[in-house]
Amino acid sequence: MKIKNDSTGDCSGGDILSLNLQYRVEATNEDKWAIGTYQLTGKDPAMIWISRSKIVDLTREQAEVMADKMVSNLRLPFHDPETFISNKIKVYKSFGMGQVHYVFCQEQLGYWISAPPGDGESCCSIF
Repeated sequence: MKIKNDSTGDCSGGDILSLNLQYRVEATNEDKWAIGTYQLTGKDPAMIWISRSKIVDLTREQAEVMADKMVSNLRLPFHDPETFISNKIKVYKSFGMGQVHYVFCQEQLGYWISAPPGDGESCCSIF
């Protein structure tokens, strides 16, 4: 697997909002963030967005709001939402823009993975 870190930094929720929220998702209380591309050998790259919140409950709330807004806004290209549990973690899955999208959190870390449809579960298993 190749890992390339495209961007990292310290920022406020407003900075995350301006960076990553072309999808108009509300971000709350982020402390640190990173955006990178991850590529399994012989596969197309996946985009990974990771944020760290100061409070675990806010991280969980952000994941729920983000997943809901992705599929509830008819102007956005996300469809076929699904929720499942993987390794005791609630995962929100949807499709859009030729990719499969996973939103989930672990403790204070929130994740959004956008991967080629056949590679999504492999990418998620890394985290």
